[in-house]
Amino acid sequence: MKFEWLRRSGALLFDGYWPPFAPVITFDPVKAAKMTKEMNAEVIRFGTLAKWAFWPNSVFPMYPELEGRDLLRETLDAFHAEGIKVMAYMGIGHALPTRLVNDEKPGWAMVADEDMEQPHCRHFGGPDVSPICINGPYRQEIPIYVQELLDGYDVDGLYIDGPYHNWIFLDYVCQCDNCRTQFKAATNLDLPTCKDQQEKSADKKELLDAYWHWEEGRATDLLEMICKKGRAKSDDIPILMNSYGFAYVKEPHCTRMANLIDGFLREKEPEGFIGGLKETGRGIYNDKVIWNYTQTHSQYPRMSCPDFEAQNARDGYVSIAQASAPIVAYGGRYYFDTTYAGPVRDCFAVLKKNKGEWTGTQPVKFCALPYTHFDTTDRLPYLCEDESLTPMYQLLDLNRVQAAVVPDAGVLDDAEKLAEYKMLALPSVGYLTDAEQSAIRKYVQNGGTLLATGVTSLEDADGNRRTDFALADLFGVNVAETYDKVDDEIIVLHGLDEQKKMWDVYCKVRGDAFVGVETSDSLHHGLIPTNLPIAIKAADGAEVLADIVIGMDGRAINPAVVLNTVGKGKVVYINSSMERVWTSRKYDRMAELFGAIADLLIGDDKLLTVDAPSDVMVTVLQKPGARYLHLVDTCIERDSIDVSLKLRCEKAPAAVTSCVTDRLAQFEYDGKCVVISGLNLNRYECLKIVE
Repeated sequence: MKFEWLRRSGALLFDGYWPPFAPVITFDPVKAAKMTKEMNAEVIRFGTLAKWAFWPNSVFPMYPELEGRDLLRETLDAFHAEGIKVMAYMGIGHALPTRLVNDEKPGWAMVADEDMEQPHCRHFGGPDVSPICINGPYRQEIPIYVQELLDGYDVDGLYIDGPYHNWIFLDYVCQCDNCRTQFKAATNLDLPTCKDQQEKSADKKELLDAYWHWEEGRATDLLEMICKKGRAKSDDIPILMNSYGFAYVKEPHCTRMANLIDGFLREKEPEGFIGGLKETGRGIYNDKVIWNYTQTHSQYPRMSCPDFEAQNARDGYVSIAQASAPIVAYGGRYYFDTTYAGPVRDCFAVLKKNKGEWTGTQPVKFCALPYTHFDTTDRLPYLCEDESLTPMYQLLDLNRVQAAVVPDAGVLDDAEKLAEYKMLALPSVGYLTDAEQSAIRKYVQNGGTLLATGVTSLEDADGNRRTDFALADLFGVNVAETYDKVDDEIIVLHGLDEQKKMWDVYCKVRGDAFVGVETSDSLHHGLIPTNLPIAIKAADGAEVLADIVIGMDGRAINPAVVLNTVGKGKVVYINSSMERVWTSRKYDRMAELFGAIADLLIGDDKLLTVDAPSDVMVTVLQKPGARYLHLVDTCIERDSIDVSLKLRCEKAPAAVTSCVTDRLAQFEYDGKCVVISGLNLNRYECLKIVE
């Protein structure tokens, strides 16, 4: 695994868009380097440019207030003297100050339709910024900028914010002569207009698809040009990019970008600290360095208080538990005040202490959760987490099923790679290629377990409904003409005709289902919300575990959950995209159903059992000779909590040791599992289990 020094280091972000660089430059590199060392951070990200450049070069105009001062050189000297590495930031295709573009670099401007105002916006305060065009003079000058940087400065790595095309202004198509002539030469098509992109009429779809495919390829080519220059300098220089760069492209460009770089930064989304499933999954599976922001962007860049820093530390520990590296956005706030920085300092101290110990660790492979093909005319497809992917991950995680979000390409069509996982989850994955169907069949036949929901394998490559499931033989069900025991009135009344929202229809577990699985009385006697079911019938030999029932009289109209044994493996099919209901209706009974299904499929091979609230995060990482249990109490209001757990191990471990305190932990071995009882968890713990 390359670049372990970056993967196992806490980082601070000194960003040129925020204090102490904006609204005025007050940055003292020597002071900042000493503070960074005191914070136990071993890496910083430093801007070679923001809205202007921080060092003298022949391409980007410098900040006028620097008066020629080389702030990049001063920063490298100061931080290297303290043993701290510097990742150099470059915005590629990023918007720039409107007045810089108009007055000094007019050839860089993105050109709108003649009757449209040039797009612009505010960006972290300061002057307005405007998008640039990556197909004209900018394209020739950026490689010069990169080469001058690499030739003149001993940076420890490159971080690319991009590559973007039009940045966030995705309703615009650049109308400059360079774009017009190059697009025509590449496709023999006339360039679409901004109006075409904004209206997205059906008759322009083919043209717009061709344009974006071309433009995304141009952005990927630009990234490749930059990466080649970095590799020519040294293979020991990591090149990272912003994962938002993936968001702006579709396949095959997305995979091509991922193959060019060594890692990426995942910006923290406001809705939750775990987010970014596809980015994390793509990074871990492809052995990339993952940088995780510990906070969202804010209009209060100097903000620091006890709860806020506790949240940053929590998210730092979550990153560690995900085999990622935490980077504190707005790290410049510590330049002014470290009064409340203790929790982050402690988090970085744990990471620094265990850098060697954790080198080479990766999450244990247990359940594969593929993210699948997308083909959408909407922009930012990569940011749009599949409606089923996120809730399925959450339902598995709540039941302590360690799921790895993996790319479908190269995994789902390879039975040997699937065999590395005990379980496969396919949440409403409509289309599966012939190769994927074949690999999944082989995987199950050889003893793999499968959980599938909704329309999985029921659509063709164009999204049209098949007459039956492609994997009907695995699911133990077939599509039927209609539901049982219903007439047209019932179908219309309950919204079962797909014309209106379904109403008063549920999933109900049968009383004799889940024999041998520990369940509550509530699961068997209560109703579970579900999504629109498909009219199906169970095949001979398959076992119906739950039914679709009408609320007003409880009549069962269709199988809801079906268990089927195929070869050495087991399959459970859920007859709806029930996981999507979880997003808005987080009923405990639904979570218990998914837990019972997982237990039924996995049996004695369950990796982990945890006696603790669901907001205690537990992950299992490993390397040859040892496993590592990472525990994070994500509730910052708690001082501590007692946790008990069981981890499956083939033989009794030689020792269990805390990576935080170096103390031996008490444990028992029951012949199958390591049992740890009454562990007092204070924010974070990592237990090393020596095999």
